[in-house]
Amino acid sequence: MVERKQRPDTEEILTAAHQWMLRLEAPDATAKDQSDFERWLAANPRHRDIYDQALTFREALVRMSKDDLESDIAKRSGAERFTALLDALRDGASNVRFQVAGGALATIAVIAVFAVPIFDSPLETEPELALSITEYANAVGETKIIDLNDGTRVTLGAASVMTTRYSDEKRLVELASGTAYFEVMADKDRPFTVKAGNLTATALGTSFDVRRGENTFSVTVAEGSVEVGYPLTLSGNSTSMISRKTVTVGEQVTASLENGLRSITPIDADKVGAWREDRLVYTGETLAEVIFDANRYSTIPIKFAEGSERLKGLRLRGVFRGSDIDRLLMNITQLHPIEIDKSDPSTLLLREKI
Repeated sequence: MVERKQRPDTEEILTAAHQWMLRLEAPDATAKDQSDFERWLAANPRHRDIYDQALTFREALVRMSKDDLESDIAKRSGAERFTALLDALRDGASNVRFQVAGGALATIAVIAVFAVPIFDSPLETEPELALSITEYANAVGETKIIDLNDGTRVTLGAASVMTTRYSDEKRLVELASGTAYFEVMADKDRPFTVKAGNLTATALGTSFDVRRGENTFSVTVAEGSVEVGYPLTLSGNSTSMISRKTVTVGEQVTASLENGLRSITPIDADKVGAWREDRLVYTGETLAEVIFDANRYSTIPIKFAEGSERLKGLRLRGVFRGSDIDRLLMNITQLHPIEIDKSDPSTLLLREKI
């Protein structure tokens, strides 16, 4: 292996990055501290690069369960653990090891100061030898119930596309568009995983809903529990680290590139997969997401007129029917200063009412 040498100023920048983390998170941090920090970032492109990498690693370290760490390390605060890492880097260590329960070792490689991804890539490797690969697709406004060969039942939503890839070790479903409700047949030897973009939802036997919107993804659980993973997002950019949350009955979690994996929120059990009964339930979603849904039911494309970007961020609450998109649009125009331009019979244009 070729030894990679650290640039002379890396330690100095890394130390400064750590000091800025502690200062900005202190209760007495001031606006002047923030402006001084921003000047430090702008002074050298490497300042931002190393600060972002250090922050990413610190997030991973803090998220590790204390049960996974040796007792003396587990007692330390997140900042102290990061300081211990910094000391290891100064000593030239290429690996930092933590004792895991049961005697196994977990290793976080720190080569040339975060030169490689810390955690696995968000996308797992697909089984090389899939026993069966099947694609399912619905037309606009169509909902279909699909019984998979393992006993799992899927309700595939309107204008939705999914592909199943089953092997001896895995059951993988890729949701390319739309939404799907899964009633998973338990199989302790083959986890059931749904992928929607970079979001993954894994369960052994449960019922849950996965939605792939325009810019957001969501998982809602009706029965059992689901482990949801999504890339950790820093400053609007995805990292190679995965943030994970366990979602249980009557809970929902959403994710987006801008905000990463959000906090888990409660949801009424009767609203999970309500679209299967032609009910579109909104509890404050943006109009961008609502119209994205509406286009899965409307035979005429619905678009925002040029210069109407502000309208996309407006929010909607209520229960509507997928089979009656006209009424949904009428409600939107009553609740918000929006008018619908129908001059072109091939498109419905939403624009701000003057």
